[in-house]
Amino acid sequence: PNPTVTVHNFSTATPGQTIALSNLVTILDPGNVGYQKLELWDSDGTPATGQFVVNGVAQTGGHTINVAPGDVANTVFNEGTTGNTDTLWAQLLLNNNTTTGWQQFT
Repeated sequence: PNPTVTVHNFSTATPGQTIALSNLVTILDPGNVGYQKLELWDSDGTPATGQFVVNGVAQTGGHTINVAPGDVANTVFNEGTTGNTDTLWAQLLLNNNTTTGWQQFT
């Protein structure tokens, strides 16, 4: 079977909190097939509204954020200073160049 991605809302985040990506996105690969990358999307992506940080580098919003399989464990979401809800998406680009389809979470 191909890998799958499942997203999880995190409604208890507080302003300035750092959330491990594993609390927001679960990737399962029971067939050990692998995937090319995890694609993330943040509608805002600012220090005020919250943003993904990949390998220590803050990511802006409004574009696809590509995360290599080896970097998933080094990715977090920094809840913004305003504490407002941020709309996020995730999908996998599989090895056969198809995607799992965007899934929305907050």
